[in-house]
Amino acid sequence: MDRHLVAVAALTAFRLLAATQTLAPVAEDEGDFFADPLPSADVLIMGHILHDWSLEQKLTLLRSAYHALPDGGALIVYDAIIDDDRRDNSFGLLMSVNMLIETQQGFDYTAADCRSWMAQT
Repeated sequence: MDRHLVAVAALTAFRLLAATQTLAPVAEDEGDFFADPLPSADVLIMGHILHDWSLEQKLTLLRSAYHALPDGGALIVYDAIIDDDRRDNSFGLLMSVNMLIETQQGFDYTAADCRSWMAQT
């Protein structure tokens, strides 16, 4: 999907939420998150992003987020997180298989995996 179209759709949704005062003002920043630094923000959101990439690329994105956030900032990560025992979340497990089919090195992961990667940054 065209990166610009995704940015426009997300910004439209955020502006609607901000107009109803259910969300603080939001700024969009479009770019290549591997080539460009992430924008400085109080909160960064990576939704259905990390599962597309290899472990090395996941760590690169998490490090970029860490450097873009101020002290006290937050990174919100959401994907089809697999339960830590890898037994109960069949959707997450199937999404991981899907990522292996649709991407070169992408895979879904457990919450423990994500916490471990964040601790490495």
